[in-house]
Amino acid sequence: MGIFYGLMAYGMWGFFPLYWYYLLHVSSGEILCHRVVWSLFFLSALLLVQKRLLQFGRAILSWKIVLIFTTSALLIGANWLIYIWAVVNHYVLDASFGYFMSPLLYTIFGVLFFKERLALNQKISFVLALTSVIYLSLIYGHFPWISLVLAVTFALYGVIRKGAPLDAIQGLTMETLLLFFPAIIFLGYQLKQAQMIFLHTNLQTDIFLLASGVVTAIPLIAFAQAVRVLPLSTMGILQYLSPTLQFFLGLFLYDEPFPANRFFGFLLIWASAGIYFIRWKNTDRAAEAKY
Repeated sequence: MGIFYGLMAYGMWGFFPLYWYYLLHVSSGEILCHRVVWSLFFLSALLLVQKRLLQFGRAILSWKIVLIFTTSALLIGANWLIYIWAVVNHYVLDASFGYFMSPLLYTIFGVLFFKERLALNQKISFVLALTSVIYLSLIYGHFPWISLVLAVTFALYGVIRKGAPLDAIQGLTMETLLLFFPAIIFLGYQLKQAQMIFLHTNLQTDIFLLASGVVTAIPLIAFAQAVRVLPLSTMGILQYLSPTLQFFLGLFLYDEPFPANRFFGFLLIWASAGIYFIRWKNTDRAAEAKY
């Protein structure tokens, strides 16, 4: 189930550029705030249906829990903002490269913080991916700040959520609750300055902004479910699905420039993922046969 939830989360994130391209005329800040606001309403409804609102209310009274999720909320908020900005400003490939980098950080953090052990195939996979990231960084043509920020913020977010005291839905509800009031203040300011797009353009835009809460919450719930039960090194390898999908969208659908010398770096990354999964599949079959 951990593998299923991980693939579900990363698969949905891989196709996210298709969604945000319908909102190119909306500022990154406004999109971020709508994601926060409507995610909170959606998640609160889920907790209400599950009859867990009271349990959640008791959790937010703990200063330790609030401190943990304040940190994770700031990390995921920064990640959302930079990612949306990258997509609407035609930097999908830069964003894709960032999510190619974060699996390396997952592997490092897994070893450092959770004492995870790496098998030989995982070590080979890690070396190939690291070589690719170094190579792509050298030939990128400009400092890949978008990629670095996305990689660091999302990897640190995964570390915090792995050991967080609340489950997937309650944890995400806490994060969106902490971001809710800054989001409302920003939207109120935009409304006062007559800069708000929501309810001031067309019905399609309004629907996409309203639905951004559900679109945001579902993959994050799946991610939180997966990261709690899977090693971070495995989460890192699964994550290659998302930037690979984004890579193909940026290259073939949105026709972003892609110099030929970058292809070698991406080829190394895909080889890295292939080595990991071939060995993982064989190990899984051996375990089933033994059972």
